[in-house]
Amino acid sequence: WAVALSRVAPVASRDMQRTVAERRAAGEYSYAADWMGTVAERARNASQWVTNFPQQCQVASANPLPTPNGGDGAANASGGGVVSSVASALGNLFNVFKHNWRLGWISSNKAEHRILMIGLDAAGKTTILYKLKLGEAEATMPTIGFSVETVEYKNFNFTCWDVGGSLNVRPLWRHYFQNTSAVIFVVDSNDHCRMADDRDGCGTAKYELQKLLREEELRDALVLVLANKQDLPGSWKPEVVADKLGMGDLRSRMPWCVQGCCAATGLGLYEGLDWLSQALQNRKAFDPSTARVSAMPTS
Repeated sequence: WAVALSRVAPVASRDMQRTVAERRAAGEYSYAADWMGTVAERARNASQWVTNFPQQCQVASANPLPTPNGGDGAANASGGGVVSSVASALGNLFNVFKHNWRLGWISSNKAEHRILMIGLDAAGKTTILYKLKLGEAEATMPTIGFSVETVEYKNFNFTCWDVGGSLNVRPLWRHYFQNTSAVIFVVDSNDHCRMADDRDGCGTAKYELQKLLREEELRDALVLVLANKQDLPGSWKPEVVADKLGMGDLRSRMPWCVQGCCAATGLGLYEGLDWLSQALQNRKAFDPSTARVSAMPTS
């Protein structure tokens, strides 16, 4: 087994040549790759032991262990040396299985979810993504196309797709709907003109969100609205944002939440992820009592 698996070790561990940080930055990190790399490394060690087994036996024969009765131990040379080597080998193989079973359990214990982060342009989507990913606000440019990052939070791995929100990109949103567990819709709480108008005109945040929620592929997706830029003077509070977006009119939907936040400081972001984690873990039919509107925490 060790020899056979070690032959695929160079292929299985190819992804391990770069650091985890480098692979995460390139969007290529996966627990499966790390697991396979660890298995490959242990397999190489086991294979090396198999190769050296005859030599180990010869060394044991040439240097027999002393016997309790004071003899030279020659009679025990072959038996004792082989037995101790076999015991050591079995211990090594057991450690391989134990260690990699533990890694596999830890990896599989983290639920994987695909999250679609969208909203109008300049709402702060990319800033939020990298605040969650790196823990700090990064200087960003308007997203042309999409960005994708994996955000680890509690027992979840969120694969977050940040899709550009400019007017000419919005028709492409539908190409990212498949297999989406939740939608994070980011709005600029200080951009009153584009939040909604009396006619619910095309291009407003309300229009785009309501259009989104009519999509069949997003029928079972959770909805987290991040009311961003709560730190700016004149920004609408989350309850006003919920009303302007028509969240109270949603029927036959999965649970939703409107969470006030500030992307620059991170306030409110993890409260939103808390709600999302709990809602994903306890999926159930829509109940108005599960809808939530939360203000941004003060610290």
